Amino acid sequence: SIPLTEKLTIGDECVNGWLAPPEGVLRFPVEVEENSRFSCRIGIAFSLPRSMTRPRLPHEMPGGHPEDFEPLPPHLSRPVLPPRLDNIKLSIEFFPENSDGSISPTVIFQLPPDKVPDLEHNWYDVNVSLDNIAPAKGELKFFASGPAFGNPNLQILWGQPVIYTPLDEPRRNVLLIGIDTLRSDALSPYGARPEVTPNLTKFSESATLFEQARSQAPWTLPSFASIVTGLMPTKAGATGTHRSIPEKTTTAGEMLLPLGYATFTVCSTPWIGGPTSGFQQGVETTVFLPEHRAQIQVERAKRFITESIDRDWFCFIHIMDPHEPYEPPEEYRKILCDPDYSGIFPTGHVGGDIRLEPGVVSVEEEIRHVRNLYDAEVANVDAAMSDLFRFLDENGLMDDTLIIFCSDHGEEFYEHDGFGHGFTQYDELVHVPLIVKGGDFPEGHRISKPVANLDILPTILSYLDIEKPDDLPGFPLQDTVHSPESIPERIIFGEETARQKGIPLIYSFEWPFKCIFNVANFDVELYHVENDPSELSDIRTEYPDQLASLIMNIAAFIRPQNSAYHLMVAMNPMHSPRIFSGTLKIPGGIEYVEPYFLDSSDTYFQNGDTLQFAISTNIDLTVQEDTEMIRNIPLTVMPVKHLVIIPSPDADYMEINVSIDEESDSDWFFPYGTNQPEALHNVTVHLDSFPLTPYLPQPESHFPSSLYIWGIRGLENFMDTHELDPETIEQLRALGYIDD
Repeated sequence: SIPLTEKLTIGDECVNGWLAPPEGVLRFPVEVEENSRFSCRIGIAFSLPRSMTRPRLPHEMPGGHPEDFEPLPPHLSRPVLPPRLDNIKLSIEFFPENSDGSISPTVIFQLPPDKVPDLEHNWYDVNVSLDNIAPAKGELKFFASGPAFGNPNLQILWGQPVIYTPLDEPRRNVLLIGIDTLRSDALSPYGARPEVTPNLTKFSESATLFEQARSQAPWTLPSFASIVTGLMPTKAGATGTHRSIPEKTTTAGEMLLPLGYATFTVCSTPWIGGPTSGFQQGVETTVFLPEHRAQIQVERAKRFITESIDRDWFCFIHIMDPHEPYEPPEEYRKILCDPDYSGIFPTGHVGGDIRLEPGVVSVEEEIRHVRNLYDAEVANVDAAMSDLFRFLDENGLMDDTLIIFCSDHGEEFYEHDGFGHGFTQYDELVHVPLIVKGGDFPEGHRISKPVANLDILPTILSYLDIEKPDDLPGFPLQDTVHSPESIPERIIFGEETARQKGIPLIYSFEWPFKCIFNVANFDVELYHVENDPSELSDIRTEYPDQLASLIMNIAAFIRPQNSAYHLMVAMNPMHSPRIFSGTLKIPGGIEYVEPYFLDSSDTYFQNGDTLQFAISTNIDLTVQEDTEMIRNIPLTVMPVKHLVIIPSPDADYMEINVSIDEESDSDWFFPYGTNQPEALHNVTVHLDSFPLTPYLPQPESHFPSSLYIWGIRGLENFMDTHELDPETIEQLRALGYIDD
């Protein structure tokens, strides 16, 4: 039988590996060099009843999305017909290449019988020398046998087998520390009270601190996905719609694992640690510890580093402490919080939509108390960091390790009338700390030039002398420090649908101006973050040139590199919900499809040259509670949900078959790239005559919710008009080739 490649979970550790069938033998061709070692992990699982969709492993949490996670029910969490485990034999043997049977195989490893019963609850770590067979070519075979395999529910888990050569000095390790929900001004070196983070202040004095770092999304999944892939969230594929990093996207772990790095993640959220998150791609072991404090995460990371002492390693520590609810350890609560507080937040549970009114205590005192609880959580993280840095120093690893301390997003404390995160793109959510130590980053250096979390992966690759892939838009932070003139003037972008509100927001930031653009209703805000760091004074009318420049850059950012066709649902909130479903077929082929702003009620599936879709007109706008406000919304708010389709170069035409609520209709289908409706529900349109425009359409206000096929001109069809002489520009403008 061919084994299943699985993310194998025992206890709280998920390992990439293989699920072997009973009496199964796995075979791997290998080449063993001098001084090599072999490592893997071994476990046992019992499959669940066949009524389940697939065999589940012990303690694995079901569900496709983090919000669905829950422990298995009691009647399913027990092994099914557990056999005796003390009569199982597990071994790993090496068979030389071209062996005709005259050469006996070499036993690399055989599991001691007394260790077998523990395999159900704990991974068994194998790490053995291969000196007795090196140098050689052949096959490694993994054997499992014994009477217990008469039970079909028993499965053997072979986790991440690796052959590696122990390293001599010098070494280059990478430690990525990602603190969830940490705004920059929560740290003392960024302006917080000195008693909040004294250890991180000391760390920053021995490192390089970036004063103006911005995250690419205001909540966890898309922001950390951007960090570990080096891509914008929608390009990485992890958004509020996808809920995970797709397999086609390459992560930092996938870049480093083939080069021999031991890769490890310890985390506190299912967005990263869940079995379908995609963050486990290229990661040998992921430890998911929900609701554990920073000290526990640090201890697991220290254990990994100790076990990987003879390999280069990449370690990602995710810490959740500053995330709401704010329930800090008592020792920090006593130091930073008012013991006499008697307001409405005694437990630290704060909702994003709470509206504060004066009560027993003032609004200002309520905000101050919540912020104090948050600061106490940050203080606990600071103590854990002190322990981690001391461990690295005592083990002589500080000089061999690139340490990147960062955050995915910040937290709002009523600066814009709310608490929490994921709803806006203001700096309390996207201005994040970034401190880097190691390599050639100078000590005690502060950089004021704006940078992005997109720069983290290019920084890691530069430190390891790995060429940066062309599709990564970020810049190595080493260049920002040592050769800032080599980095062009850049505009930093952030994106992602604001969670739970349904409003897609994009920001563009070119120091000191920051523009926030609402893709749904085209509302725009402009701030001067140097003079107005709290973003309370919208100055769009005072700086029209800067506003126009940043908006045009957002338009270019949204526009795909190649010309694309948008299958787009325009939603009219005054009409009842509808479902548009059907197929779009391009016989020449579809290169790829990207969804934008779909939700859990929408589906799409691409199979070769055919795209099937079902998109509803449901949308949760923040104004839905106010009927009069809804009536006053311009219809440009409607084109929110769409699929961007890039056809293959050889494609000539597309066939579109659409129905609404499973029936054909008229006056709601616009397939020609114009505001011309089509009464038929099944049409063919030719791409060579299909109009391409720079902008998405404005729906006809008198139509109900409608479906559009619209062509957007890609960047390959644009020229920089600054390269042309004035006479040519005027001629092209007269001919319609240049838009004002």
